[in-house]
Amino acid sequence: MAASEVNNTDTGVFIGASSSDYARLLEQSALESAAHYSTGASAALLANRISYFFDWHGPSLTLDTACSSSLVAVHQAIKALRAGECQRALVGGVNLILHPANSIAYGEAGMLAPDGCCKTF
Repeated sequence: MAASEVNNTDTGVFIGASSSDYARLLEQSALESAAHYSTGASAALLANRISYFFDWHGPSLTLDTACSSSLVAVHQAIKALRAGECQRALVGGVNLILHPANSIAYGEAGMLAPDGCCKTF
């Protein structure tokens, strides 16, 4: 299906996004501030930018539930489809770890396994 076929439709956008490392890197860069930095670095606006670009009129949500963000986005999309809030849904997830600050803080707080292996739940 071509993008033009879904323009101006009842399509929902559900994005799981966690982390704000890109904004941290922008702040540390020598670049002068530009108007698009705040919207480009804000995870809260991610789903809305996609909806606006494609002229979609369904629910448009960015969800941050830490490690489960993408899974929760899928869950919310299914609920919206079943409730008739949208006819189709785009679901995505992103978590870019671009700066070591959070990992260092988690390590100092004893929140990371000393052997480097993930021990989820």
